[in-house]
Amino acid sequence: MKKTQWLFAIFCLIIQIFISCGLKAQFSFIHITDIHVADGNPIGNIPEYDMNGVEFNCCIKAFRIMYPQPSLIVASGDISNVGGAPPDGMYTALTKHLFPHPYTFPFPGDYFIDFAQTIPIYFTPGNHEYYEVLVPPVIVTSPVYYVEYVSPDKDYSINKNNAVILMLRTGGDTPFWEGENPFNSHSTGLSDEQCSWLRETLKTAGDKRKIIVMHHPVRNSSGILYSDSARFPVPSSDGSFLNNRSTFLNICDSNLVDIVLIGHTHNNVVLNRGGYIVDENWKGGTRYVQTAAELNGNYRIITVNASFVNVSKPQQVDCSNPDPENNTDGSVAVYPNPVSSLASLELHTGEYIVDYQMRIFTVEGIEVKRIKNINATITNFERGNLLPGIYFYTVYNGQDMVKGSGKISITAQ
Repeated sequence: MKKTQWLFAIFCLIIQIFISCGLKAQFSFIHITDIHVADGNPIGNIPEYDMNGVEFNCCIKAFRIMYPQPSLIVASGDISNVGGAPPDGMYTALTKHLFPHPYTFPFPGDYFIDFAQTIPIYFTPGNHEYYEVLVPPVIVTSPVYYVEYVSPDKDYSINKNNAVILMLRTGGDTPFWEGENPFNSHSTGLSDEQCSWLRETLKTAGDKRKIIVMHHPVRNSSGILYSDSARFPVPSSDGSFLNNRSTFLNICDSNLVDIVLIGHTHNNVVLNRGGYIVDENWKGGTRYVQTAAELNGNYRIITVNASFVNVSKPQQVDCSNPDPENNTDGSVAVYPNPVSSLASLELHTGEYIVDYQMRIFTVEGIEVKRIKNINATITNFERGNLLPGIYFYTVYNGQDMVKGSGKISITAQ
């Protein structure tokens, strides 16, 4: 081989390595917040809560058949509606839907949303973790049941590919007279020790993408509620945390933090340091990203690559159907169902059908079959080597956008 051919081959190899490393580094995960599970304990509930974790179970079923599959889930506080309510803080209404179970005194990352244990879920506490009674409010000093059933009461970091994700506690509510608005109290905020830990952890992260997950906003602003209605105007600091607020903002600036994922307000909005609304993928500094409550099916998809952290527009799982993994809008259908050997996929998506794909998953979210080049309203397909059982499918258009999903049963031939 000539020298120029060798050089060209080496150059191509280097390019392939760079591309491979870049693709390997990229990953996506899901942000949820304000789950507010309840279990019927008669100690008083806020108007919105998720009885027995029905909505939570609906959402995690949708997440585990999502494509591409999320690498992990982060939940930023208010996991329980009344986290101090004896005998279990209501947390078993959530943990019964996770794997493995039952579990006591778990470490961060011990829980998974799927039976195969491929998608871990990480938690940080919110102010509702500290409530023993809501009306009138009785607040405990530490989230005892949260520690026993969900996660340690400590800050921790998650290293994933080219990113570090810091799970940060912002405390329980302060007395109402210390806030600017008695109906939207502040949290206690961050201690000096937490700020020191935050600085050191971000410093050692080097040039990795930096993401912080916590419950309370640093700044607040009017945004959009899950119903797409406008949030009523609020003071710029209302509902945020008190101690070391400016210090936290400075730490984010000096360490080039990409995003801070936040809950508490049940509100979708993205702000900059000054509390002004910016686009999800604004590039002028740290983005403070609020996501509406998961108890209404809300979430965001966060995609991390080598140079940027992409934040999706607010997303929502439709849990109005008792079986949310089945198709709910009639846009796609498989028949006959159950499937014995041959079946048909029928599409009514309201657009030209070009290069659609159908992907079939096990109940654990593992893809087992893919049907490509779908270009007609009705497409026949064979069950192939699929074993008898329950499966879920998702249909994507040529731009990899979800156009519908459903559940099918495979019977013995």
